[in-house]
Amino acid sequence: GDSVSCPRTGSAVVRSTEPGVSGATEMHWHATATMPGGARFERPTPAWWVDDTHIHGPDGFSAPMELALPGRANRGNAAQAVAGAVAMGADPQRAVEAVGKVSDVAGRYSTVTLGEQEAHLLLAKNPAGWQEALSMIDKSAEGLVIAVNGQVADGVDLSWLWDVQFESFSELEVFASGERGADLSVRLTYAGVKHTLIDAPLEAIAACPPGRVEVLANYTAFRDLGRAIGERKGGK
Repeated sequence: GDSVSCPRTGSAVVRSTEPGVSGATEMHWHATATMPGGARFERPTPAWWVDDTHIHGPDGFSAPMELALPGRANRGNAAQAVAGAVAMGADPQRAVEAVGKVSDVAGRYSTVTLGEQEAHLLLAKNPAGWQEALSMIDKSAEGLVIAVNGQVADGVDLSWLWDVQFESFSELEVFASGERGADLSVRLTYAGVKHTLIDAPLEAIAACPPGRVEVLANYTAFRDLGRAIGERKGGK
């Protein structure tokens, strides 16, 4: 989390590691001052939780959960979807099976064939999301295209790029792209990542060697790329 103070009292939020409901060590947080009435502002004990292989819930429910979507964040998202479905009356086992069948979300995580490239599309909207998405990048891919716009929906101030750790991608052939590709290029330069600047994401993908290409874009860059892909495929 990124909160440093309690919204009710203004007191500091302290983080620590403690044994969780699963028995494993988990991150815990609490405010140093109690709220009016004596209540404590702290991380609640979860009714649902996940580990690397299973989802666990109330009344001793536990089931293997295999997802088509990558990343730790999506295991958390899937757990929330299961919890919500069960709260509305769904059978827990069927809910777990259903989330395992989701292979993309509005184009996110999908793979699109573009000429000789197989583009794997990832979306990130904020520094925490970017960091999580970067952990999903296949470092054995033939190339990585990072596309950044700075429209209102993205936030016109891109100083957050300096909060994202790009340093671990020096072994990939990297392309900076998007309307604010030049800003991204500066950040990659300081990260020591050798890269090429190509403004149009489709052209950047085409410039990659044949094979799998990882594509990571922020909100409007992802939207515009999706439209461009649709127009290209519709024109064939």
